[in-house]
Amino acid sequence: IYSGAILARLKKEGFGFKGNYMVSAVVMEEPAEQIGMIGLYEQTLPARGLTVDGVVSCEATSLKIYCGHRGRVELKVEVSGVTSHGSTPWLGVNAVNQAMKLVDAVEKRYAAEYKEDEKLGKSSIALTIINCTPGAMCIVPDRCNITYDRRLVPGETPEDAVREIQELIDRLHGEDPAFRATVEVSTVPRTTYTGKTVALPNIKEGWRIPE
Repeated sequence: IYSGAILARLKKEGFGFKGNYMVSAVVMEEPAEQIGMIGLYEQTLPARGLTVDGVVSCEATSLKIYCGHRGRVELKVEVSGVTSHGSTPWLGVNAVNQAMKLVDAVEKRYAAEYKEDEKLGKSSIALTIINCTPGAMCIVPDRCNITYDRRLVPGETPEDAVREIQELIDRLHGEDPAFRATVEVSTVPRTTYTGKTVALPNIKEGWRIPE
């Protein structure tokens, strides 16, 4: 904001510039996968005949210049079981117990196999949410839902992240046919202050530019 004001003052004082400088204030940047910036770039600017050659992103960097950022994809895993009464658990398949197999397999895989960028560090995965249904006393759960926060280095894609989890699911199913699970990128509808609702996958691409 200050940089735009300074340039505007310099222009009034007679200094010339070779291009246009814009300051944007977009909605739902952090909680909604940059939906405001996407709308600005894909809709508002073209409608006004404006183009963009470069961007300065005002993230909190303590005034240091950063040339890249790891990407992010939110993965939604659902592990299926078979419900039964808690007094006869052998009649069902406990989805939480099955999910623990996958949790262990994920931890082991990414402890041994991860990609690394010389500037941005290594990729990572973190289990952030886990719950089960029906989630009631005396009932063996038939669903266990897990959310993973997967951080990507440049060169990795959301498709890579999904494929890696799917490979573990396939392996566990081969070892135990009763093991069943699905994985997909989480998509959540977001509603702006105008009332407009848009569903976007929870994805941010990793990137790095030369110093």
